Amino acid sequence: MIKYFNNNNRLVISHIEDIDGMGSIILANIFWDKQVDYVACTIPEVAIILKEVWQNYEEIYICDLPLDNEAISLIGNNVKIQEKIKHFDHHASELDNAKKYSFINEVVNLNNKQTSGTELFYNYLLSLDANNKINQDYFKEFVEATRSADVWDLKSSLIDLGRSLGTLHSILGPEAYISIFSNNEIKEHFYIDKMYLSIINSADKDKENYVDSCLDKVLITKYQNYNIGVSLSENYRSFVGNSIASKYKDLIDFALIINLQKMKCSLRGIKDDIDLGKVAQSFAQNGGGHKKAAGFYINDECIDIIEKFVVEYIRSKK
Repeated sequence: MIKYFNNNNRLVISHIEDIDGMGSIILANIFWDKQVDYVACTIPEVAIILKEVWQNYEEIYICDLPLDNEAISLIGNNVKIQEKIKHFDHHASELDNAKKYSFINEVVNLNNKQTSGTELFYNYLLSLDANNKINQDYFKEFVEATRSADVWDLKSSLIDLGRSLGTLHSILGPEAYISIFSNNEIKEHFYIDKMYLSIINSADKDKENYVDSCLDKVLITKYQNYNIGVSLSENYRSFVGNSIASKYKDLIDFALIINLQKMKCSLRGIKDDIDLGKVAQSFAQNGGGHKKAAGFYINDECIDIIEKFVVEYIRSKK
């Protein structure tokens, strides 16, 4: 969890995992001239933060984060919190909750494309943007690059830029990433400063080597009625997962990436007839996501099956 509190009356709570979570914080910093506090956290930490600080703010924006049962209970039982909150999330697995609770805002698709938390929050800011402060190509390109990378939209013209942003985020971490793009000079088009491009290029080569090594160590096994490809990986979960799903498409239904460092698992697939958001929830109630990209945190609910996969993986590689 990352916290920035400076006695402002607005708070952004966003996802710490990737550039989509960072996007809303960066846009808020620019739009309100940094007169905004923020927290970057995981899904289970949302309720913890709200309990601690909700009374300190007039407006609270929750971005790129589904609301788990604890957060739903906290918000649902407190009208004053509900009045302060605006929610911007895009995970299809949470649509049922959105039907039950008016304070949950889940939008999966916009303009016939998968949307992102950053895009949803950007559209909200545009509705407040009387002076066209952010209604510029620079911001539209930043939002689209972020969206395309987050939902793995290979048809987007800005997917390569989005991937570069993802690489930079993985190298520098959330705080530095937020700082760089909150302070970037606003030009006609969005850009990454030249000083970071060589770092990104070098990291991309390392990423390719890392993914290749993971592809050589995949465990093919069963989960329920699915054939799955299991990898123990700590980096580049989308690249690893999608590469496994593509390479072994005739043998598996989806890839399971187990990250023991973060105690989290990611699911990635390329098949249209499998909803990985629902599969993730079959592992643990904290699971969710999109049809072809989802995940869950390792807890007591799923630890036995994950331990089984880890042991099976290790034994298969002896």
